[in-house]
Amino acid sequence: MSENQKNLDNRADQLNTNNEKYYSSRGMDGRPSDWSTSGSTGNPPTQGDLDNRSNQKNPNNPEYGHSRSAESKK
Repeated sequence: MSENQKNLDNRADQLNTNNEKYYSSRGMDGRPSDWSTSGSTGNPPTQGDLDNRSNQKNPNNPEYGHSRSAESKK
């Protein structure tokens, strides 16, 4: 495995809430017991939250550009 691939894998692990490296890279001892609901509100996402996220990731939706400052300035 190349050094570049190892770096990419490490980065992916540190961005993945299902991986212990996510928490250790943030100075935590491990994944909290409520990890699946510990978001900004501490509650699981609502259907509206999920729809909003989908809209922001869809380049055919106006919210895609609005969610990206560089895109919305065009």
